[in-house]
Amino acid sequence: MKRQRHWLAAAALLGSLLEVGPTAASPLVDPFLERFRVGHYQDPASVALQGGWPRDLFMPCRIDALWQAAAESLLAAWSGQAPAQAPALLVAIAGGQAGSEGWAREQRARLRYLGEPARADSSRAWRGGWLSKEILQLNTLYYYEIGVYDTATARAELLLERAQSLDLAPEERFVWSLRLRRLRALAAPAAPDSVPWPEMLELGRGDGASAWAIWVARQRWQGQPLLPPGSGSTSLARFLVRLPKTWLDEACLEGAGFAADEAIGVGAASLADAQAHAAFYRRHPRPPADGGFLTVWLRGLLRGGRTYAARAESLLAAQPLPPAQAARLWRRAAEERLLAGDWERALADLRRAFATASPAAQAVERDATADWARQALVLAAVRDRRAEAARIFALVDSSLSPAERADWAQRCGRLRERLAGEQPAPIVKDGQDLRQDAQTVVRAGAALPIGVTPGEWAWPARGKAWVAWRAWGRALAAGRVDSTTDPATAMYAAALAREPAAPAADPGEDLAPPALGQYLARSPFRETALTWLLAQAIANAAGAQATFAAARPPLHADRWPAWPERHALLGLALAADDANATLVLASGLPAGGLSLQARLPLLYPVPGGAALRRQLGETGLDPALLLAVARNESLFDPAARSAAGALGWLQIMPFHYPERGAPSGRPIWRRPEWSLATGAQLLKQAGVAFDGDAYRVLAGYNAGLGAVRRWLRQLGGPVAPDLFLIWIGYAETRAYVEKVLIDREIYGWILAGQASGAS
Repeated sequence: MKRQRHWLAAAALLGSLLEVGPTAASPLVDPFLERFRVGHYQDPASVALQGGWPRDLFMPCRIDALWQAAAESLLAAWSGQAPAQAPALLVAIAGGQAGSEGWAREQRARLRYLGEPARADSSRAWRGGWLSKEILQLNTLYYYEIGVYDTATARAELLLERAQSLDLAPEERFVWSLRLRRLRALAAPAAPDSVPWPEMLELGRGDGASAWAIWVARQRWQGQPLLPPGSGSTSLARFLVRLPKTWLDEACLEGAGFAADEAIGVGAASLADAQAHAAFYRRHPRPPADGGFLTVWLRGLLRGGRTYAARAESLLAAQPLPPAQAARLWRRAAEERLLAGDWERALADLRRAFATASPAAQAVERDATADWARQALVLAAVRDRRAEAARIFALVDSSLSPAERADWAQRCGRLRERLAGEQPAPIVKDGQDLRQDAQTVVRAGAALPIGVTPGEWAWPARGKAWVAWRAWGRALAAGRVDSTTDPATAMYAAALAREPAAPAADPGEDLAPPALGQYLARSPFRETALTWLLAQAIANAAGAQATFAAARPPLHADRWPAWPERHALLGLALAADDANATLVLASGLPAGGLSLQARLPLLYPVPGGAALRRQLGETGLDPALLLAVARNESLFDPAARSAAGALGWLQIMPFHYPERGAPSGRPIWRRPEWSLATGAQLLKQAGVAFDGDAYRVLAGYNAGLGAVRRWLRQLGGPVAPDLFLIWIGYAETRAYVEKVLIDREIYGWILAGQASGAS
């Protein structure tokens, strides 16, 4: 992130995941929901209807057999047959061996409702607690299957009423709202909907496209317009302009009753027919005032016809635009003219872009313009245009503030040397700040090719993370515990102070110290701590690392602001071997006087499990690279889905998986081993296409191989990696490549055994 030293802070780390969100992983296999999630229904022609509703809406659901067998086996052992198998931390939180056995018996009783959903009526097992969502869903489907539709309707209504407490994801709420509408229609025929389904408007682009296709198929089946008269609203307009295709025509738009700006935005995004599109812009020659709809209007207006630069110039001469949009247009015009060799007019456009974005309120646009100026310098270096490069340097110097100028000059240091005909200075690492050293290597273009591993890995033992956890707790407690501190915090701090700096020489897997169990046994998240540990143990036993996560405590600092709670949760994440939670919690915990290097085992978790580590070592790629990609793509959340539909650890699009990742409804995309294998294959394919160059490979992974080939054509062929890094045409992709390669350097340091976790 620009001019941000602390790029490991929680806000920066979580913000780097653009529109990536978790899917509430569950042992319930719901075939329709899984097919919806992976985009099976993104075209009305692919939506088979029965009675006007998706034919497979009520496909039979089931509990994953491997998960259920593992759960039964573990809970049977812990409830008396072999209680010694229970993790020591679970026993401590449950209140000793007897408490652990009693708790396990309660969970076994609850587990039975998954196989006998009708029994849940007598106990109201869905009222709260672990698996209540799954129990209520199966109970609802049971009554549907036996034809008791009034009871099924009441259960579906209850499920949606409790959507927040049951942690239903937006796509789950949408699917269950469809099922509820279908159930109500079975009781009494309903009139056609007067507005598009409101649950649909909460969805991201990928799920929204599927939901809209289902709506279109149903409206056509009923012989109704896609937009009922008077249904237009701001929320619907903002939803429609995000979709890749809407199947709308002018008649639909005119009858919907959108406000002026909304109608302009939806029309600009929706009308694909060239004649209708041209007629639309003749009727709406002036841009909408709303910034979001203005962006859509501009995008549509600038399609086809004359060159982009000429159209942008004509538009800007005809009417004023907000500074942000005007600066973007001038930058795009400068890019087009520069690539065409029209340096004089390109530099004039670049000057206009800086002038348009000059007010302090336009700092983001000025940053983007400075980025493009740096890209222009790359083209000057490639084409030996030193005089024009000097003019670009002078223009930037006169347009940026001193602080901005200093950062820009630092990023352009090697470029300036090249343009001056000098040999770039050798890479110098200070050896004190690993993050800075990694950044220096990456920006100099010196990252290793993707197939190269710089030596044998010494896979870090879990004990190193516990060393860092102990040191962090003691550092946080120092100076924060006094006479006003609550007794629980004081006891926790005192217990941490008594803990040894490191675990025993060969501690096995139970590394959690007694202090953690004592604190969690009295914490507000005691019950969730127990089910979190149980869910992870089941997932490991079922051979599905972290696939089925129980509801965990909220991980963000606004819910648990005090350091003891967040530190204890971090210990719980370590004990559960939950890399996603470990990373999120460690990123949000105060530094507490602990050095960055000492915190690295927590900020850069290495997921446990011998099978997963073996797979990382057998892909033919550098394990540090795969871990860096997973860290940046998903924060190691196996159930992460992006708004565009990318899935799992390595955020892979569904079409790369067999049956789009949901064969028979089973979500293989949520299994890290599938994600690693598929992601490694895609990276190796890009490696073949780009001679193993890590910069081009990662750019292709993020933006597509076609985009990389376009950038290479613009440059006249392959160039030095540091030049290509700057030239990458999408700011998001440029930041992604740099961040992944920096993280790869750091993971290499960790995997080589150089991160101790000690202060």
